[in-house]
Amino acid sequence: NASVAVATARASTGRFPLEEVAIAQGVSSVRWPGRLETLAVEPRTLVDAAHNPEAISALRASLEALGLPRPRVLVFGVMADKDWPEMLASLVPLFDHVVLSPVSTARALDPRRAASVIADFRPYDVTESAAEALTVARRRAGRDGAIVVTGSIFLVAELYRDCGGAEEPFDDGPTQ
Repeated sequence: NASVAVATARASTGRFPLEEVAIAQGVSSVRWPGRLETLAVEPRTLVDAAHNPEAISALRASLEALGLPRPRVLVFGVMADKDWPEMLASLVPLFDHVVLSPVSTARALDPRRAASVIADFRPYDVTESAAEALTVARRRAGRDGAIVVTGSIFLVAELYRDCGGAEEPFDDGPTQ
């Protein structure tokens, strides 16, 4: 999305004079809650609303570059109609433990189905709620580890505040 916005701004400079510094400042000031966002430090807790294999691939590259502390715990909940086996195959190798969570919507995948895909690769827990998944993940990560919540925009929204995010993620406070 950022690349498209930059390309559009550059292509429009004939009609709307924009300097490169203005474009760079605009991109650097963008805030997108729930996208590779750190919400807590002990344990380090990141949320990313990656909900398809392409977004998971981008998340994986970002996580590899970040070098998160260990133990690393993945909290994963997803819609049943997504390519969740591919998503898990990409992410699970980066983590020491996986917590599979339901998501509060009718389209959600039963986390027990996801367990069958990872059972031979990583220790895991299956929880009854997203709140329970976060509690288990915190216990597994300890204070010095890292938690990543992903797989669904709905899951990130459900846990955003509990992970340490604002009550209203897009509200930066009162405007003047």
